[in-house]
Amino acid sequence: MRALPLLLLLAAAAGCASPGAATLHEAASPSGPALVGASFHTGFGGSEATLGVEKDGTIFVTGFAPGDGVRVDPPPAILRSRDHGKTWQDVGPVLAAGLKDPPFTGDPYLVVDPQTGRVFSSDLTSYQCMSLAWSDDEGASWSVNPAACSATTGFNDHQSLVAAKPRLLPTVGYADVLHVCVNRVADAACTRSLDGGLTFGPTRPLAAQPSVTPGTDAAKAYCGQGSTGRLQASPDGTVWLPVVDTCTGLPLVAVSQDDGLTWTTRVISKDRLADTGNYGDHEAAIAIDSAGHAHAMWLSGGLPYVASSSDLGATWTEPRLVSPPEVTAADLPAIAAGGEDRFVVAYLGTTIPGGYHDRPFEKSASPYGDDHPKDPADWDGATWNAYLGVAGPDGRVLTTSANDPADPLARGACGHMRCATGGGALGMGDFIDVVVDLHGRPWASFIDACTQACAGDPRAADDRNEGLVATLAQGPSLLDGTPLGPLG
Repeated sequence: MRALPLLLLLAAAAGCASPGAATLHEAASPSGPALVGASFHTGFGGSEATLGVEKDGTIFVTGFAPGDGVRVDPPPAILRSRDHGKTWQDVGPVLAAGLKDPPFTGDPYLVVDPQTGRVFSSDLTSYQCMSLAWSDDEGASWSVNPAACSATTGFNDHQSLVAAKPRLLPTVGYADVLHVCVNRVADAACTRSLDGGLTFGPTRPLAAQPSVTPGTDAAKAYCGQGSTGRLQASPDGTVWLPVVDTCTGLPLVAVSQDDGLTWTTRVISKDRLADTGNYGDHEAAIAIDSAGHAHAMWLSGGLPYVASSSDLGATWTEPRLVSPPEVTAADLPAIAAGGEDRFVVAYLGTTIPGGYHDRPFEKSASPYGDDHPKDPADWDGATWNAYLGVAGPDGRVLTTSANDPADPLARGACGHMRCATGGGALGMGDFIDVVVDLHGRPWASFIDACTQACAGDPRAADDRNEGLVATLAQGPSLLDGTPLGPLG
């Protein structure tokens, strides 16, 4: 199948972003509705933020206490906005002494159950323990389950949650099944709760890591199918977990149609392999539209590709490039879907000529697994921005930057996962997130690592991280393609 056509037309944008004010950026199309991107700073720190949107438009996103954007194990924040991103309030649970509950987080994760509106929040408080809290009143009160620490056994990292319609098993006291998957290094493993997070079933491994002797091959000293993307669910309760096999580069997806009792792993593409050899190229993403069609996204050659399936992942379309010609390198792919064959992609991108191809990275000695450029001077002048691309059934992809490129999210040798060139040990983290609200408007969680001197000085390095939520102020609805209503 031929790659489908792509459009990108960027026009002038407004000034720099600040908390409480939107940055607008327009991409006008002569043959379709114009895209106007909008972005809002949360005023809180952040790294690998996830988000969710309630039916009434209330937005939740993970974050950290102000000033703690990138340090290891910061106190978590659960941020809520009821005015379409203009203002944010930390509504996360606290202990009797006023400390955050939990008091620190290794990995935050948040998801909103679209059917019930329950907000689930998970934090890794050690590499063997996961905390879980949930709210049924938009953060006014929380239930906390310390026993969730036993939900998954062994080493825990990179957790993912999704609430899905039950298919075979009866639920008790809560309508949906809560699925949880974690990276245990040796494998990826999943469990489920049939009572809304109070108790969990046995942990089941998905795929064992291939036998690799550490140190024998620097490019494969840590590889396999342990680190996965974010869980997603079909309207009928089918559960999907995207995986990149970092030993082979195969983009994969594990599918369960029996509430997580069994999983079938399917290959998405044998021809367009995911980038391997760099720890940063381990992330894949998947979205399920209203018709149950799956749309998978991953990086190949440093650029984002998408393939689609209408038969539960048994067969896939030929992968198509979903970034415009101007984007020469990308990072942190994320995807969400709405109506049939309508989806939105979000990613961090740069337009520096040559991209990764002309400016290669190599393995870093950093304990966080980040790569570094062979020659940092190669990336002088590079800027990285938040991109949103909207695809419809006709195959066209309209793309815009959600922030003003004159005020980028990062400068220099960003990319290859965390974008931790100068913004601290954690940088932007392993991933970003994107969802579609009830009106078909996308909302994406980015990290702005260029908020102080870096914001206006091309010679300055990345500085303090801050959460950034991106959306469309104008464009087609992801539900049916009609024009989106006013933002706020």
